[in-house]
Amino acid sequence: MTAFGEIPQLREEMAHRLYDLAMIHTMLLGWASLAIIGGIYYFVPKAAEKNLYSERLGRIHFWLTNITLPIGVLLFVYGSFLVESLIESGVSGEVAFSQPSTLPLFIGFFGAFIVGIIAQFLFVYNIYRTMRQ
Repeated sequence: MTAFGEIPQLREEMAHRLYDLAMIHTMLLGWASLAIIGGIYYFVPKAAEKNLYSERLGRIHFWLTNITLPIGVLLFVYGSFLVESLIESGVSGEVAFSQPSTLPLFIGFFGAFIVGIIAQFLFVYNIYRTMRQ
């Protein structure tokens, strides 16, 4: 018997943790970091007294970030319901994440993560080139 099978509250906590992660990511990535990024896009060119290196890169960064963020949040919410249903059907919490039905979830997480990282590299590159002009 696994540790999650022995403590029922811990099994329920595991399923709800993904939902909590979705809400945390919405607040931190969706509000806080995008507000900071917007401030950087506005104030860095003003402080450097230069134009932004590439408005096109800025738009690409904006759209990539704002497309991958809701996809990631929806995957977290979907994952919480999926894992909760697997746990309710009797699968232990440790085994629930290794079920074949969770594979598309992890592929989606990985894809959204990679696209999000690419978007942030575009942001850093754009600001770096703005400062070096």
